[in-house]
Amino acid sequence: MGIELINTPASIMATYIIGEGLMTVPSARATWPLYVASLPDGANVKVNAGVVIGVSGSKDGRLMSSGEVIKHQGIIFRLRSSNYEKGYKKIEAIAFKLDRIDNSSVVVDAQSYELKNVSRDGPVNTLGLEEGTKRRFLFEVGFSATIKNVTV
Repeated sequence: MGIELINTPASIMATYIIGEGLMTVPSARATWPLYVASLPDGANVKVNAGVVIGVSGSKDGRLMSSGEVIKHQGIIFRLRSSNYEKGYKKIEAIAFKLDRIDNSSVVVDAQSYELKNVSRDGPVNTLGLEEGTKRRFLFEVGFSATIKNVTV
């Protein structure tokens, strides 16, 4: 909303998800690390992991009184899991939590944001097995987020 965001919408949402204890920072080397923009692979990367990706959002017009442009940031949350049932339950729990955001505060690199609301664009999608593997399931869900800078 209004002034452009200092941090990316994906970074803001990842910080919120980690702060709520739904995923962990990759450096913690714990179960369910959450990455921003890409989901790495390799010997040092957990199979059970997630990524938040920023995608095209939408403009909702502007407020006539102030001229402020209302934007809804596009977010995709993707999850990789070695177990279909556990992966599906994990992404559903995260989607359920994001569905309930209502004016939640998030701080990223000393910049404060208010997550005004987050709306799910559709149901959780099961994408099948990750390409080139026979044991890693992929899930995805999209959101539109209204995020406001609080401090600049």
